[in-house]
Amino acid sequence: MIDTKYKKRIIIRRSNIKNAGLGVFANTFLKKGIILGHYKGRIYDAENLNEEELELLNKSAYVMAVYKDDEIISYIDSSDANKSLSNWTRYINGSKSKKQKPNVRFIQKVSRIHIETLRDIKKGEELIVDYGSDYIW
Repeated sequence: MIDTKYKKRIIIRRSNIKNAGLGVFANTFLKKGIILGHYKGRIYDAENLNEEELELLNKSAYVMAVYKDDEIISYIDSSDANKSLSNWTRYINGSKSKKQKPNVRFIQKVSRIHIETLRDIKKGEELIVDYGSDYIW
């Protein structure tokens, strides 16, 4: 379930967020500004999607868009349909209230979506990201 390289840094267990399922927690102190890994899943070329793939992506809560020059060039999907290609990053939960402050963010570097710490994170603290106002819980 966890990439070996990141196994010492994070652990997956039941989220502290009500009804969120699993979450990702710091398994050690994480310093501000480090890259924890990248979002993995099945990659879909945005220009060559068939109807079935488009329907899957529209229903997925585990999809990230990859951009080039403000245009979507591909999608990375780590939904249950593509779980075997995903990694631990699919379990990072989003903030559901104003008191849940994001401590990580997704950043794109070329064609990968990386996870970067926004501040120092204590051991045992859940990783929280801001998925944006369009994300529906």
